Amino acid sequence: FQRARFSNLRFPDAALATGGFVALLLPPTVPLIWAGAATIIAIAVKHVLRRAGRPWVNPAAFGTLAGIALFGLAPAWWVTVNTTSEVLMLVGGAILLARTPVNWRLPATFFVVYAALWTATRFALQLAASPQVLLLGMADPVMLFFGLYMVSEPRTAPRRPPLQVPYAAFVGLTGVTLNFVLPNEGPLAGLVLVGAAFGVGSWVY
Repeated sequence: FQRARFSNLRFPDAALATGGFVALLLPPTVPLIWAGAATIIAIAVKHVLRRAGRPWVNPAAFGTLAGIALFGLAPAWWVTVNTTSEVLMLVGGAILLARTPVNWRLPATFFVVYAALWTATRFALQLAASPQVLLLGMADPVMLFFGLYMVSEPRTAPRRPPLQVPYAAFVGLTGVTLNFVLPNEGPLAGLVLVGAAFGVGSWVY
């Protein structure tokens, strides 16, 4: 693929990262051929839907959704299967933010919007709303991973600070909303839709 795409071979760090994210999102028992197909789709869309050298949508989210649609898979989000992996996930997210401090608005905005909508929907639907339940929902390891790593992914998230807040806010809004229709897939679908909308907007404006 690189022979056709680039003039010189390069270390495929972005492709490896995309494959790693897809591996953490899909079930560990998924057939290798299906996981490989989802990853190929993810990497392909990253090179097809581009503007100014940057992909429109998060490729891992798109590839995972493609695997769901084509092969009937369901995201497992198994990155935090125990306390140790959750701590490592949080430490890794903190390191990423320390390396790119300008992107702090992305996870911060997402978590604020997500927490507010999570709380509002619990009360609106008259579900259990004890402080413990609310705290556990807002500190869900899946959403922590999603906000720290996927919403903040530097190649697809806006670089300009004025765009980072609305981008992350819309991801939180669409993710929580779609979760009622697509349990487990809602955040991924919201991230892809918002990324596509911002990508189209970059062409128009």
